[in-house]
Amino acid sequence: MATAAAERQNPFRGVVNGIRLHNVRDAAEAPWWYKFIFRNRAAHEWSVDASAERVRPGQMKGKPAVFVLPAGDPFFPTAMVTITGPLGITVVQGDGVPFEEVLKVAKGLEP
Repeated sequence: MATAAAERQNPFRGVVNGIRLHNVRDAAEAPWWYKFIFRNRAAHEWSVDASAERVRPGQMKGKPAVFVLPAGDPFFPTAMVTITGPLGITVVQGDGVPFEEVLKVAKGLEP
């Protein structure tokens, strides 16, 4: 079992809801928007327990993605939250971000 000092030196020990938080030393240091949870891994359903300033289209690993830009977060200014939807469209649903707006962005339209 690792000691507390060894754990403090490990920059990759922060885990929230089974999702490893890279560059976050401790789950307690995680940004507020890291409260994203996998509700149903098999169904690829995500819940975003936070609001966001805006969304923009992008790509992740060569696939369409929606980027949720959190308000003033110093850790990760361009946070990515993605789920794979039907026909390969990547969609994000977040509290404070209208689903229709996110769907427009996911389809490559202006928000």
